[in-house]
Amino acid sequence: MDISDWRKKIDAIDGQLLELLNERAKCVVAIGKIKKTTDREIRDPAREAAVINRLTEKSGGPYSSEQITSIYSSIIAASRILQQNMED
Repeated sequence: MDISDWRKKIDAIDGQLLELLNERAKCVVAIGKIKKTTDREIRDPAREAAVINRLTEKSGGPYSSEQITSIYSSIIAASRILQQNMED
């Protein structure tokens, strides 16, 4: 495969990742509604740490634990913003 083929493959994977991120976001919104009706805090540091720990242990490379942590910290932060910006 040449660079063009690899880039096409990456573009296809990016499309799949975006679909999965949007599906994850729908779950985040559903959880946000539950939190709102039960007066729970949006931020759950223990849950956030558990998610990141589970994924760094599962990864196996080539991304380092620090890189996985950075990626998922960004996803979790964006998820919190979704929940904070939900309308009643």
